[in-house]
Amino acid sequence: MVELVISMCLLDNANKCRDEHMVFQDVSILTCTIAGQSHIANYMERFPRWYVKRWTCEPAGKFAKI
Repeated sequence: MVELVISMCLLDNANKCRDEHMVFQDVSILTCTIAGQSHIANYMERFPRWYVKRWTCEPAGKFAKI
């Protein structure tokens, strides 16, 4: 399992940030990195007041409690 972690911050308050976690089964970190870009674009459309500060794909469980 691989986890996509998207760190997002408010446009008008860069000190207010949050992390969004998505866990994928049966994919590699490379696949997460490529496919993750479309998930990030969806988040940007759904949350226009937020911007993506950074994102990463890691083995699941490193960030989320699984």
